[in-house]
Amino acid sequence: MIFDTGSSWLWVETPECISCATSNYFKYRQSTTFRQLSNQQSQVSYGSGHIWGFRSQDKVCLSANDDQCSNNMIFIATKNQQGLSGMTSDGIVGLAPVARGQGASLFIEQLYLNGKID
Repeated sequence: MIFDTGSSWLWVETPECISCATSNYFKYRQSTTFRQLSNQQSQVSYGSGHIWGFRSQDKVCLSANDDQCSNNMIFIATKNQQGLSGMTSDGIVGLAPVARGQGASLFIEQLYLNGKID
């Protein structure tokens, strides 16, 4: 994952993303808590690069143990990308201080609001 202070969205690549550059996908079908929130695709742009996917919700953790998790994190499950072929990552964790983009949910803010981090 890339930690990006200039973006708000958390997004991860899914197995359906044939244009994604990684093989380490988020296997959402194996998650018992995953929910797709919309049938309408969302788009996030990064200069000349773009990702498309569905607003989704699941438990997202900072580490392998369960003490730093957001149980209802909203993110984009990516189905397509363009112009990001040089990116060697499984997705982006947006660390912007304020949410930019409709429906964006800040991961670090969610951890703070849920008392998971100081």
